[in-house]
Amino acid sequence: LHDVDLIPVDNDNSYDCMDGGGGVPAWQLSSAIDVYNWDLPFKSTAGGVNMFVAERYEQILGFSNRYFGWGGEDDDLQARIRPAFGGYKRRDKSLGRYIVQRKGHTAGRKNPIRFQLLRVNSKLTRRHEGLPTVKYRLLGRHVLPRYTLISVDVWPLEDADVFNFT
Repeated sequence: LHDVDLIPVDNDNSYDCMDGGGGVPAWQLSSAIDVYNWDLPFKSTAGGVNMFVAERYEQILGFSNRYFGWGGEDDDLQARIRPAFGGYKRRDKSLGRYIVQRKGHTAGRKNPIRFQLLRVNSKLTRRHEGLPTVKYRLLGRHVLPRYTLISVDVWPLEDADVFNFT
């Protein structure tokens, strides 16, 4: 899972699947970002660039579908990772360096209800919502030597679904 505006600095920052190496279920590759003085915006962030073995991502039901615009989805992902795996492994800062690409990229509109969503997306909701409730159409899947590019068309939730917190 890769934020579109993050560019890796080091070619040795491998995107190879590392689950077999010590059994770590989730990795955060972006451990040092230029705009945060080669650190992270806050210690518990799960955003930026993350890697899972497919089965582990399915185990936490992926990302929530309730978020739109900018903000909150990374915090929700963190709330899914911690109880399932006890956390995740961060890439060493010497390798996990990324720069933010600003040219041609504008930040999305902040989600005005992101904090409300984080409060109400309870443990119960996180057990049912995410991959099982996403609506999409597969446009293409291309297996490449270092990654798999999956293109989808995602149908947005109706406004009523965004505010239905059951």
